[in-house]
Amino acid sequence: GREPNDRRQCSPARVAVATVEELTAPGQVRARAECVRALAAAVRGGPGTLEPGDDLESDLKRLTSRGGIGLWTAAYISMRTWRRADASLIWMDLGARKALKTDSPAEILAAAEPWRPFRAYAAARLWRRPTPS
Repeated sequence: GREPNDRRQCSPARVAVATVEELTAPGQVRARAECVRALAAAVRGGPGTLEPGDDLESDLKRLTSRGGIGLWTAAYISMRTWRRADASLIWMDLGARKALKTDSPAEILAAAEPWRPFRAYAAARLWRRPTPS
């Protein structure tokens, strides 16, 4: 048999029918487990259920309207799943803030401006940088 946390069992169909208790067992909080289960059900629901919109803004609205998904997560899904190369909300990530040594959204977006229209990819590079001491 397979181990309980074997990645091969982690299909949208499997997650959609999992109980909240099964999903919280690895240490997830209940709200996140419910969100993940709802997303899996949407993915399993068929074509077009989670397809990208016309632009990043429509992606963000569609994803955050589901509940349990914040703007940063919606931008990350857009970047990774739909290849939105300029998903600028990614820059609000803790790793990017540490690399840029600021928490100011205005300073972060100003620092990211030279990388437009590839700000999401530049942010991903910052995540891989060692954190300054």
